Amino acid sequence: MYSLWFTNKDTGWAAGLYNDAGLGPQPEILRTNDAGQTWQNIYQVDALPSGESFVDIRFKKNEKDGFVLAEFSYDAATTDGGINWGLTHDTDTSGLPFLYGIYNTLDGFEDMYLAGQYGTLLKWKKDSSEWQDVSGRLCSWINDISFSSGSHGWISSGRGILKTIDGGQNWNSVASPLLNMKVIDGVNDSLIISSDANNIYRSINGGQSWSTVYSGSDTSMNARDIRMIDETTGYIFSFTGN
Repeated sequence: MYSLWFTNKDTGWAAGLYNDAGLGPQPEILRTNDAGQTWQNIYQVDALPSGESFVDIRFKKNEKDGFVLAEFSYDAATTDGGINWGLTHDTDTSGLPFLYGIYNTLDGFEDMYLAGQYGTLLKWKKDSSEWQDVSGRLCSWINDISFSSGSHGWISSGRGILKTIDGGQNWNSVASPLLNMKVIDGVNDSLIISSDANNIYRSINGGQSWSTVYSGSDTSMNARDIRMIDETTGYIFSFTGN
């Protein structure tokens, strides 16, 4: 699995790939209804090229509209809370590899954002079915993006952390534990959790200052995604399994 998203404290979604005996690795979506204790396969695709994977999953605040970013070709979307999923060949995202392409991450609140290399930033407004390009000269590479409300959002990048307080209209640099931050999650407008390759950091004042809450100095955690269910419980997906 590459990505994790919770629409409420019990219902969560994971996106990645499974190994089909005949076709090889294929993309799939899992769901939990018990806060991650058990997971069920909700959607899998056997029609895409072997090795294809879903790499990020996000829902809008309404818990109905969801979007899954694929590694190379077709993405997937739902408008009924994940009961039904369908492939979509959006021209803004098709044919762009995850690891070496433009788009790295999804997030949003009422609207949804798609971000990545060269400061690329697309916006999917709450009453729209299309992505709009809202890119600016923010930074060279956006690693992760998170919104805790319709106004407050954070970007972790290769040049630290950026913050918006006007729904993404303007972004400004704030304090950052290190220069290259991998993942970030805004639990609310004050509590922010972030990580680099080895450590987990916590801010209780909207990113003005940070404290280290986990240090993995002896190993590389290599966090892929971080998701807090509430102010006390959260998950990190990493490439090392930690």
